Amino acid sequence: SENVIVNHLAISPGVYFTQEGANEFHAQVRPEGGAWLEFILDTKRERVMAHLDRKANIPATTLLKAWGFTLPEILKEFEINVEDLSPDALEEYVGYRVSRPVKNGSMILKEGEELQPDAIKEIVKGKVKSLSLVHKYVQRSLEEDRASDQKEALQIIYKRLRSTDRASIKTMQEYFEKLYQDREMYNLSNVGRFMMNKKLGTKYAEDETILHQDE
Repeated sequence: SENVIVNHLAISPGVYFTQEGANEFHAQVRPEGGAWLEFILDTKRERVMAHLDRKANIPATTLLKAWGFTLPEILKEFEINVEDLSPDALEEYVGYRVSRPVKNGSMILKEGEELQPDAIKEIVKGKVKSLSLVHKYVQRSLEEDRASDQKEALQIIYKRLRSTDRASIKTMQEYFEKLYQDREMYNLSNVGRFMMNKKLGTKYAEDETILHQDE
């Protein structure tokens, strides 16, 4: 029946994008077997969280660090480019962090530093041509992110999901890999992989049923 088909599609493996209420947008990866993964974009709090295995919420940037992304890579991956560098236009971005160094012969802002009124004066005076800033939602996630590197990110995730266990960093790394990267523990399925490729524009083979860093 039509209801059976709809119910089947609703629980099929793959990636789903939904809106929950007025302020939350969800991206949920549902495997056939293994841990679920969900990203929650909260427009009211202006942040992105990751919900791991339906158990733990952490800043999305903590998950990215656990996956091997460095802070400079995160800054550049989620940057916005500003071309209008007039004083009035730049006022809107006060408090944003720059994802790349800003120079006009001498250094105005180092990577990761905040754009402030004094820097705006130097940018305008120095006729800087463009500005790369970290998206404000990612910036907020970084502000709430307690991990400074991959090791600390793995520790946070392991503690949230296995709070009663003490373990070495190697064990924590293996545990994290089993969540989404181990073919014996995680299976997106051929259908799920097809959906992921279609919705994300990736081109992995249909039998590649684990998650990858670039997804």
